[in-house]
Amino acid sequence: KYHYKASNNENDIIDKDFMITWDEPRDSYKAPIVKVTMNGAPYKKNDKIKDTGEYVFVFTDLAGNISNYKIAINKNKSICLNNVGITPKKHYLISLESPVIFNKDYKFTEDDVVVLATTSNYFGGSSACGENALNYRTISGDSYFQVGAYAEYANTNKKLPINLGEEDKRLIKDLGGYVYAIIIDIDVAKDDLGFPIGENFFTKDPLGWSLIFLSSAAVLYVGIRLIFFKKKVKVL
Repeated sequence: KYHYKASNNENDIIDKDFMITWDEPRDSYKAPIVKVTMNGAPYKKNDKIKDTGEYVFVFTDLAGNISNYKIAINKNKSICLNNVGITPKKHYLISLESPVIFNKDYKFTEDDVVVLATTSNYFGGSSACGENALNYRTISGDSYFQVGAYAEYANTNKKLPINLGEEDKRLIKDLGGYVYAIIIDIDVAKDDLGFPIGENFFTKDPLGWSLIFLSSAAVLYVGIRLIFFKKKVKVL
């Protein structure tokens, strides 16, 4: 059973059936929950959910207070990210209020890459990813980073804080305050998804570097010729 909680601060992507339940308040000053919806439809306590998908629960108490909880079911090891079928090492659901990965059951490596993504407009089959794959897309063109030296900190403290830029914060807020953190290997990020991780100007644009090198060599050659020309003039 998954007991009701107001915000996501754990791994909220699961691979099995689940149900939502909630406890009645023991204190008289706390209002009881009077309404619960799942993706906009009424939800009955302890109803089992089996289908792959993304679920948003909204809880309303007798005082009119509203809070929500988001969870996803993925019974397949593979997902579809940017229309490319991959098998992530792990994936988490994090909130804008608490952008932290709690890796209680996962050990990071320096070559791990964290990709911030959201689900596409639909779940289900994709010609590129196969049937029943969850479909994701990165929230922006550079919403990923290599864990690198932070792996040691994450494994020691069992959490990896994510430093979100202002643009990412705005995008996540527009997405409802939640985003998926998908963990993949650096080779998958570079070779399969085409992320330019660890690239600089020299590796990213060898033609441009070659032109600069040739231009610099030409300038150096001309400079040397001028020096020798001046010396030759003095000798004469």
